[in-house]
Formats: sequence, structure tokens, C-alpha cells
Amino acid sequence: MNPYRLLYSKQAKWHKTENIEHLEIKHKTRARYYSWYTKDWLPSSRQSRILDIGCGTGSFVFFLKGKGYENIAGADLDETQVKLAQGLGLPVQLASAQEYLQSQKPSSVDLIAMLDIIEHFTAEELFDVMNIAYEALAAGGKIIVSVPNATSLIGLSTRFSDITHETCFSPTTLSQLFFCHDMEIIEFRDPWPAPITLGHRIWYVIAKISRSIERLRFKLLGLSAPKYWSSVIWAVAQKPELD
Repeated sequence: MNPYRLLYSKQAKWHKTENIEHLEIKHKTRARYYSWYTKDWLPSSRQSRILDIGCGTGSFVFFLKGKGYENIAGADLDETQVKLAQGLGLPVQLASAQEYLQSQKPSSVDLIAMLDIIEHFTAEELFDVMNIAYEALAAGGKIIVSVPNATSLIGLSTRFSDITHETCFSPTTLSQLFFCHDMEIIEFRDPWPAPITLGHRIWYVIAKISRSIERLRFKLLGLSAPKYWSSVIWAVAQKPELD
């Protein structure tokens, strides 16, 4: 096991996140991005059971609460981050991914968020976590993930941007991961630039045009351009519905 995983319990200190007032402002800003990242992916019912695994200071839980979801919860290993989240009134508790998922009743969860977390597991650990997550999901339930994008032009940099990263993913390997657990990715999303403001929408259009030009340049060089250019990719996978 990577001994530097001690960083998990020191995330708040590493990111210098200790002020609740500042944190709330940060979460409100982040929520606007989450609206774009998860567009059309969230359950329609505000009573749906949603878990955020590796929730940190609760930014995604904060976002869900702002969307009106009532049956939400999160878990993280960093006691300071958990206390900060709780200070904002968020339903977050101190627990590992495995123990928290195992504590759920089988087939009781509608959506599981695993944002910037699965790349921190070894293959053996991830296999177990995904099996447990699958058991917790209701039929037709979904898992949303964000992971380092190995096919990005800065994929190598992202892979080694954290001393606790064990791997990164391409769209193919992420699809294989879920396939091995009897789930299917139903959509990928290239998250950046997120068109959340007028300036970002202009940037989004310019980026799309620029990437189209780059694809042509790659083709002329005899190379394949990335389908998803951002340093991370988002994806949503679904457990089969009952027959």
C-alpha cells in the first residue's frame, strides 16, 4: 500500500481549507460547474438516495442540496474536511469508501458519485469497491465518476499530479472497468471549458473550433487526436434495469 496515503487525512491542511465562510463561497462557485458536468444525469425525483464517496469538504453534496435533493449523504477519510462539511450543515461522515458502501442496504441507492477518487485505488482495491457499489445500487441506478484522462495532451501530467494516484483512465479502459461489473457507460463528458457564463460560453465555442482544427492537424500527421481534450473526463454508468 502506498505509504503516502496519509495525505488523505491531511487534505484540508494541504489545500489550506479551514475557513467555513470561504468554503461556502467556494462551494457556491463549484456548484455552477457541477450543473454543467452532470447535466441530464441526476435523478428526476428529489427523494432519490444519493451518496458521494470521497466527498472531501462536501462540495458535491452542497450542490445536490441546492438542487433540492433531500436524501443525500457523503463520506470521507479526512476528519478536518468532514467537520468543515458538517459545519455547513451537510450530511457527511468520517468513513472509508469500502466501509461506507458496505453499510448501505443492498439495492437501496439511486446514484453514487465517485469524483476524483477511483484513480487512487489499486486495481485489486478498485475491483472490490466497484463490486460493493454495484450491490448497493438499485436496479437502473447510476454511478458518476470523474477521472484523470490518459488520452488528454496533458494526461501524463495529470496522472502524476498527485502522489497518491495509482492510475488514470482512457475512455476505453473506463468502459472496460464498468463492463467488468455488469454496467455500461451511457455518456462521457469533456468538462472543460464549462459554458457557465457568457465569457465561458465564448471560450467554449473557441475551444470547439480550435479542437476541430487540431484534429485535422493530427490527421495530417498520421495521428489520432483525443476525443476528450480535458485533463479529466466525466462519465455516467448505469446498472441494468430489472427484467
